[in-house]
This record gives sequence, structure tokens and C-alpha cells, in this order.
Amino acid sequence: MKADRYKRGEDLHVLSLSLCLEDYIPQDSPVRLIDKFVDKFVMERGIRYAGKGQSTTGCMPYEFNPLLKMYIYGYMNRLNGSRRLEGEAKRNLEMMYLMRNLRPSYHTISSFRKDNGPAVRECFRCFRDFLRAVRLQTGSVVAVDGTKVKANAEKSLRMLEDRMEAVDAKLDSYLSSSDEQDSYDELSERLEESESRTESLEETNRRLEDERLRLESEKKRLEERIASMKSAGSAFVHDPDARTMQFADGSKKAAYNVQAAVDKDSHTIVDTTVTTDPNDIHQLAPVVEKVAEETETVPEVVLADGGYNEDSNIEKVEGMGAECFIPEVGNAQRARDTENGIAFCHDKASDSYVCPCEKSLTFRCEKEKHGALYRVYRAKPGDCRDCRLRDMCTKSAHGRMIWVRKESQWRTEFNRKMTTARAKSNIGSRKGVIENVFGSIKVWMGKIPLLLTGKENVQTEVDLFATAYNMVRCVNLLGTECALSELDSVHF
Repeated sequence: MKADRYKRGEDLHVLSLSLCLEDYIPQDSPVRLIDKFVDKFVMERGIRYAGKGQSTTGCMPYEFNPLLKMYIYGYMNRLNGSRRLEGEAKRNLEMMYLMRNLRPSYHTISSFRKDNGPAVRECFRCFRDFLRAVRLQTGSVVAVDGTKVKANAEKSLRMLEDRMEAVDAKLDSYLSSSDEQDSYDELSERLEESESRTESLEETNRRLEDERLRLESEKKRLEERIASMKSAGSAFVHDPDARTMQFADGSKKAAYNVQAAVDKDSHTIVDTTVTTDPNDIHQLAPVVEKVAEETETVPEVVLADGGYNEDSNIEKVEGMGAECFIPEVGNAQRARDTENGIAFCHDKASDSYVCPCEKSLTFRCEKEKHGALYRVYRAKPGDCRDCRLRDMCTKSAHGRMIWVRKESQWRTEFNRKMTTARAKSNIGSRKGVIENVFGSIKVWMGKIPLLLTGKENVQTEVDLFATAYNMVRCVNLLGTECALSELDSVHF
């Protein structure tokens, strides 16, 4: 290929006529929406940098506008660390445009986020009101869901002690094998079946002893820190508000449960709430109530997954005037019974259930679980002990139990509604409304999702992510120029 066929860059020593930062920012760039919206929000709401600018001596403080713009842009572009934002302000043209070439230190940037949580929350609400004003977000159909986000916290004493117990159990197992004088070949076969397939018995014992010593040292360090903080032994030292939660892969980590309500029409976020409850079962009514309070409008339809199927919460939401579409929560034991061909027949005369081996499960008591009342039936331990189906049916030493939901008239009607074509259509559309929102935000969060500690500070971070996401959706749906035009006609 001839040399003159290559594209050539400009000579670095040639003076360019584009000497203004404005010339480097395309007209359809989301940066222009961030710039105009924040200026309008700060001016009309009279927001000021919390705790700064009160003294007449010393270095002059930064205004609120540029620092908020910096954070919204940063969270939109996976730049949520204060040191990374400090670097971007020195080399990123879009950041220079937003900051008007100001270059604050990482400490100033970090303090802004930490000290201005209420103002950041107000910014999220303001942009949501803008979306509603331009009829982009209707709020008539809202999907509710929660996702667990790993907290910025160290291990708790409870987690360390659980791990130490597991290590001790493995050590006892290997040592007892040695005491029984098993042959080396038998020990090798046993080790091959364990998680340490390539290790010898001596190497395994040495590794476990080293891990035990490491855990003891870490436990002692945590105990000293907790004693100095006068904190409970089960609390996370670095973030006392975080709670241990189990993730989809089975791992247990310090985390927060982030609840979100998403508008079906625009896929924009209506509201977010950071909770410490590891389950969604009690969250439906609080989330919908908060949406109604924030927007002064009760959604017509609420969509959620089976994790929210709790009677009192659904009744409360429907009592507000919203119609709920929530599938019945799955039952793992019932699924196993179906797979193994195990069925129980109800004998109305004796109020008992008969198993495939013709043994009776009699009524024992009524218990409440997840807000619903259940009738509990149990077989005699002797009937299950020698049963040919025991391995497929139950592992309990007390005999097989069946929990039968005591249906109320309301629950019967609700379950019947969930079998209609309209309900199935709404339930099927839920994933397409909210799962992509969580997916996008978690990609933005990266490997270390949260940088702040404490429930209130985590809410600030979530609000920044939500504001950035709503701005991206607004640009995708309306276009930057149309959004800027609509912004001129709206007052906050």
C-alpha cells in the first residue's frame, strides 16, 4: 500500500483555531444536558455546598454546581472514585467543560459527596420530576425489584468464626483418619474426592493449620477494633450498617438490599431505597408507599417477582388503589416431589394426608410464615424411618412434613386472577422493565460497587447512579437537543 493512502493526524506544532472548550463538545453530547440541568437545578432550588463558604478567611470554596456535574458525569462513565475524578479533571475535555477548567483535589471531591447527601437526593427527585413534566415517565405501571450490592466492609467476627469452625472440622477429619491407621492409598483416595485433590495429607494439614493461624490473627485484630468502637460482635467493623446477605452464587458477603421502582413506559427509575433487609418479602408496601408520597400519584399497576408475594403487603398496596401482578413463589420441595412422582392425597374425613406408601400425615398445628397462615401435617418418625422412598422424600429424623396454606377468600381470588391471560402477560413483561436497569447500573459499579460506608452514604451513591441512568435514558429517548429544549420550558 502506498504511503499517501494512510490517514494522517495533524501536526502537533500547528496552531488550531479551536481554542474554546465549547468547540470540542458535540451538540448531541449528554454532557450538555448535565451542564444545563445542574445549573438550572442549583439556581432555582438555591442549593449551596454544605459546610463550605461560611468563613471570610482562608482559601475560597468551590461552588456546588461543578462538583455535582463532576459526580454525575463520573457515575455515568464508571469514574466514581475521587482520585480518578481528580485525574480526569486534568485531562478529560468533557470534564474540563463541565468544571470550567477547575481542578479540585481528591479530598475536596470526596468531601462533597460525603457532606451533600440530601442535595444529591433532591437532584435525583428534580430530574425525575422533569421526566414526568415532559411526559416521558408516566408512573402508571411500575415494576418493583431489589438487588443485593456488596458493601465496602470487612469480614465480621461471625463470618470468621464460621470459617474457623469449617477449618477445624476438616482438620479433625484428616487427623481422625490418621489415628485410624488407614493406609496411604486409602488416604490418597479420600483426598482425591475432597477439594484438595492434588495435595498430600501432610500438605493439606499444613495448609489448614496455616489458615487457622491466619484466621485467629484476623479475629484478634477485629476483636480489638470492635472493643475500641464498643460495637456488637456481629457488626461489620468498617460499615456497621451493612448486613450479611447470601448472593445468587451461594456466597455470603456484607451487603445492602437496594430496592427500585421502574416506570414501564420509559424504563426510567421512579425511586430507590437502600435497605438492610436481606429479603424482599416485606418491601412491596414500603416501596409503593414511598413512590406514592414522592410523586403524589399511586401507580395503577405494580409488577413484582415471587419474592414479594406476601399477603399483608399485597393487600395494603391494592388497598391504596394499585393492582398487583405477582406470581406465586416457587416451592423447591414440591418441585422435587413432582420430579420423583411423589404425591399426597387429602383425606377430608380424618383431615390427614396419605403418602404413596399409604402412611398418614396427621394435622399438628397452624403456623404463620411470611405473613400467611399454614396448616402443618407430619408423619410418624417410625413410618418414614424404613420407607423405601425416604431418600427421595425427606431427610428429617422426625418424619415428613407438609405445609398447606390456609387460603382466605382474598387469597383465593388473587390466585385466580394470576392465572388469567392479562396477569401472565404483565408478569412476563416485568423482567424486560427492571432487569436491564439493574444490569446496566451494576456494570457501571464495577468490581467495587460501593465506595462509601453507612446506609445514608450508600443511598447517596445509589441516587447518583440513578440520576446518571435516568439522564442516559432521557438522551436515548428524546435526544440531547430535544431534552435541552424541553428543559427551558420546565421550572423546578
